[in-house]
Amino acid sequence: METKVRHLNNNGKPVVGEIDTSAPFESVKEAVNLFGEGAFSFNKPILRKQLPKSPSSETLNVKETQLRLAEKELNKYKEQLKSCELAKVKVLDELDTGEKTVNYLTEKLKIIDQSREEAAKVTETEKLQTKELQKSTITKNAREELDSAQEKYAIFNAELDSAKQDLRMIRKQLEVSMNAKVLLASKEKEAKRLVAINKEQAEKLLNEIAFIQESTMHVNLACSQAREEESKILSDKDAILKSYKFALEETKKKSSPLNEEFKAENVTNLETKLSDTTRAIKLLRKKIEIARNSDLDLLMTKKSELNDAREVLQKLLDESSFYRNSVKSLSSEHENVKKEHLEIKEKDAKSETLASNLNLKLQSSKAELEMAILGESKVVARFEELTSTLKQLSSESENVRKKTEAMKKESEELMLEAEAAKIEVEETNIKLNAALAELEEAKNAEVDAQKKIKILFENTNQARTSTSDSKSNSSITVSTEELESLNHKEKECQKLAEIKIAAAVAQMEAVRASENEATEKIEAIRKEAKKVEEATQDALKIAKMAEAATMAIGGEVKRRQREREKHKITTPSSSITGVAKPNVITIESIMANNSSPTTTTKKTGGGISNLSAMFYSRKKPWFYLD
Repeated sequence: METKVRHLNNNGKPVVGEIDTSAPFESVKEAVNLFGEGAFSFNKPILRKQLPKSPSSETLNVKETQLRLAEKELNKYKEQLKSCELAKVKVLDELDTGEKTVNYLTEKLKIIDQSREEAAKVTETEKLQTKELQKSTITKNAREELDSAQEKYAIFNAELDSAKQDLRMIRKQLEVSMNAKVLLASKEKEAKRLVAINKEQAEKLLNEIAFIQESTMHVNLACSQAREEESKILSDKDAILKSYKFALEETKKKSSPLNEEFKAENVTNLETKLSDTTRAIKLLRKKIEIARNSDLDLLMTKKSELNDAREVLQKLLDESSFYRNSVKSLSSEHENVKKEHLEIKEKDAKSETLASNLNLKLQSSKAELEMAILGESKVVARFEELTSTLKQLSSESENVRKKTEAMKKESEELMLEAEAAKIEVEETNIKLNAALAELEEAKNAEVDAQKKIKILFENTNQARTSTSDSKSNSSITVSTEELESLNHKEKECQKLAEIKIAAAVAQMEAVRASENEATEKIEAIRKEAKKVEEATQDALKIAKMAEAATMAIGGEVKRRQREREKHKITTPSSSITGVAKPNVITIESIMANNSSPTTTTKKTGGGISNLSAMFYSRKKPWFYLD
């Protein structure tokens, strides 16, 4: 008897389970033992089988190799970038050294120009000395001086030759710096080319990273599909297990009446049926094991593929993040290289400007050398003028001293005359006061006389009118002669008073005029004395400054000659590299040190104004001694 049982699983798929009840089990325990507990247990260990690699794993291996190659290329590019940075650092160092050498060469050129001027001046002085010595009477000392001068002339010629050699060396160094500049330009071009190559390779790497990202997306899709298939397989397995459990329960339910029937039936039939059922059970068990093994194999393969895909995906994600970081670092390095390239361009422009400035300075120094050679004769002539002016100053200072002494004597005489004039003025003042007193007395006497005359006239009139009264009254009678004499005396007194007043006034005017003349003479003498004193002070200062200048010039010449001799003895090869900066001695510096006068006054002497104008009218230093 056969019964068909249909059971729906969770997915709605029908599962058919067929059980042959013709051969029942001897007992439920035996059926359970036949089916086994391991068939329904989910804790059975799963054995993984190594499956053959799928084509997706081969593509992943190919991509891994490509990624490794890309990493190697990235490492190469990094090494190239490092080498470019090192080359850039070297280029910057070379630029700094070039600037330093340029500055050093400019300083050397200045020193050489100064030493050349000095040598030219010294040679001119030596030539003049030799000419003077040849003109003068030649003695033993003069011959020795001539020999020493000739030796010095030869030494200066040797120094000039060494200066010329140094100039040649400087030109060679400039050529070397220009060659270095050309090399730097070529290195810059190579750096540009490497930057372009790095850009192209970075673009290639970005394209490869995009391709890898697409492949990771495909792998993720495949993993999701594998998970769905795995879930389906597990659901099918659950449905099969449930159907088996349901069939077992039904067999248990049916086995109880079968056992009762079994007792009643014959043992022989049972044995045959039992053998048939055992065979059928074995067949079912084999089928179940085969199905379970196939399901397990599929599940294991899918799980292994899923794990491999996950590992590959993780690797790809790590590599993509690494490549992104590397691309970012490469972009930042590229920007830094651009900035450094711009800086190098700016430095090249600066170096070009420096080179042009140096060329201009060289040309200007050449022109200055030519001008200095032309001006050597002028300097010598000015030196001779200075010596002649010194002699003139000494003679004029003596003349000024004599004139000052004469002026002092004249001022003393004028002072004596002024004192005598003052005494005369005082005496005239006394006389004038006495004359004024006499004049006042005369005026008073005149007034008294006029009063008396009026009284006399009144008395005479009264005497004429009243004779009777005149006889009785006692009055003063004056005759005509007395009256005329009195009038004559009055007129004479008036004339004398007028004469005395006029004489006193004239004497006062003369005294005042003489006093004014004396004061004017005294003021003029004082002004002249002040001018003479200022002129003498200026002349003394100029003489002192000229003496100091001559002393300083002589000492400087001697010191320079000693230094040159010592320098030639110690280091004859490097004569110009160790030359110190020459001290420039000018007349203006000496005048500033000796507190030069701020204002120039007019001199009474003949040549002092010309000399002061010659010393103070020069705005630029006109005499140098190096």
